Amino acid sequence: MIVLAICAVAPSLFAQSAGGSIAGTLVDETGAAVKSALVVASKTGVPPATGNALSNANGAFFIAGLQQGAYSICVQDSSGTYLDPCDWSASPATVNLQTGQQAKGLRVTLKKGTPVFVKLNDQGKLLDLSTPAKLLPFLFLGVKTPKGLFSPAVLTSKDNSGRTYRATVPPDTALRLTIFSPQVSLTDDKGLPIAAKGADIAINQSSAANQGLTLNFSVGPAR
Repeated sequence: MIVLAICAVAPSLFAQSAGGSIAGTLVDETGAAVKSALVVASKTGVPPATGNALSNANGAFFIAGLQQGAYSICVQDSSGTYLDPCDWSASPATVNLQTGQQAKGLRVTLKKGTPVFVKLNDQGKLLDLSTPAKLLPFLFLGVKTPKGLFSPAVLTSKDNSGRTYRATVPPDTALRLTIFSPQVSLTDDKGLPIAAKGADIAINQSSAANQGLTLNFSVGPAR
């Protein structure tokens, strides 16, 4: 009897865990495939849920095991070429998924951004120091989007001289970059100190620029 009960319930549990799915393609504004980008289906409402997958060489992606609900399709491009529509688009792609539904044929068009690099000169490696009583220094660095969201800058390189972060932003758009750390002091490229409460720096990267904007800061001991 126990074996029969398990066999009878198992298909129901399997069907529930399988859930629905979303299949689609990532392309840029020219129609070219966008590969190796992380596609995240983010469910709104309660309970929250997410699923993700990498786009393949043809830009195709398939996200399985999704609950019923409305999902926004977000895209994190590790190359820094494209903007995440969930951060920067007024109307990112959405899918209303029913229980067990296999949604197919979604086409997500990504807009290109322009990079803003932030170089933190840290020859004393203060950002790497921790003690039993203190974790690694906290650094708050990123750009506030027109939607009021905070888009964090991504660490792209690290060497003996310090670190370089990158934020991908829309060109020809007035924005503000926020930099803040309560555990180290920061000065700008003119040697002026960044206030202990942090700073909001106006940026507007031109689409005509040949290369990304670079901002330089130096790291010192906390004041």
